[in-house]
Amino acid sequence: YWALGLCVGFTGPLQTLIEAPSCGMNLSGESSLGKTLAEVMAAMVWGNPHTGKAGFFGMNTTPNAIEDLAVRSSGTVLCLDEIGQMNRPQDLSSALFNLSSGTGKVRKSGGGLGLVDTAEFRVFVLLSNEHSLKDTIESAGGKYKTGLSVRFPDVDVTGGVTVSAEMLAKLDHAKTNFGHMGPLFVHYLIEEGWINRVDDLKRMVSLVADEIAGRDAAPATIRAAQVFASTRVAGELAVDAGLIEGGMVPNPRHIKEERKGKRTKDTVGEVTILGKRAVRRAVREAFKRFKGSVEGEMTKGTESMLDGLRSYIERNMGRTIIPAKDAADGGYRDVLGWYASTHVIFAKDAISDVSVLGLRGKVAGLLDALDDIGALEKSGKNRAHNSLPAEVDIDGSGNKRVPNYRIARVALGV
Repeated sequence: YWALGLCVGFTGPLQTLIEAPSCGMNLSGESSLGKTLAEVMAAMVWGNPHTGKAGFFGMNTTPNAIEDLAVRSSGTVLCLDEIGQMNRPQDLSSALFNLSSGTGKVRKSGGGLGLVDTAEFRVFVLLSNEHSLKDTIESAGGKYKTGLSVRFPDVDVTGGVTVSAEMLAKLDHAKTNFGHMGPLFVHYLIEEGWINRVDDLKRMVSLVADEIAGRDAAPATIRAAQVFASTRVAGELAVDAGLIEGGMVPNPRHIKEERKGKRTKDTVGEVTILGKRAVRRAVREAFKRFKGSVEGEMTKGTESMLDGLRSYIERNMGRTIIPAKDAADGGYRDVLGWYASTHVIFAKDAISDVSVLGLRGKVAGLLDALDDIGALEKSGKNRAHNSLPAEVDIDGSGNKRVPNYRIARVALGV
């Protein structure tokens, strides 16, 4: 997982290029397993890896401060150590969902000056704690949702390999020489034309995610796999850039030939292959541990789709889902639906592709899941209503002829 941490350090620029939402991982497990060192390796790619410097911070802070750190670390990496020390750990769930949205909360500027502009950011977050996110949030009285599993999957590092004191000393020495690899990686992406091949990068991440998730994986599992896929693709590009070498995997032949001064191009090629092999192995093992965890199990089946919908609704009330009383207000953009005290109403055509809700799968599958829990209010035998309810008047004229789906808030739990 130290190799994983190093790869995480290079993920920010890729994330920015492909316009992927903010996301991350949580390294969990007992103390003294090297979780913090993995964060140090990620942070040192961009700057000073000591606590409180560059992108490495302790978690004894507030949600607002975390948002500020995300803005500061946008496009790079944000490492938050010991999340259990957060001032109000029960707020961790909402803080992480806010991070994944990529926009900050709207705040007053003070002195009657009105609202300040909301902050925007795109950042990869590496967290650490002795306990998983689920246990940390629930033990503090908060509510854990499957949406966190796909945005910030948990990786239990228990049972890692034992490393010699000599290797630990070398890794610790890295704290004295930092901040070079990130800018060099960006230079490589520019020089090699990757900044003009965004579609290729997106395709690479998508293919790797499908490979990692495996055949017939649930939509939520595939979404979680995208977090790991971005890390792997970024790590492999860093290998191509010469920033991660095969030293991550001991190669006796390389060592022997280098000592004799016989290092050849073929040998260099072998080192590169070994470097990518190490990246893939680290990411594969991390995903395996996530998939076998309680959080990983929660990404399987229809519950994961429902939880994703809950998360989307809660994050977007007042944004793409607006109050029913404001339906005729032209100041809102990209409106998908409306909400009243008892229901959320989606325009049928607006969610014909559920990816607009951050979900994967088909709208029929979402409706099946809603129907199963009694949250889908039907019109007779039909799932969709032909006309809007009385409380939604979209143009002030009384026109109601908009096919729509109606979801009972209490039944869904929003």
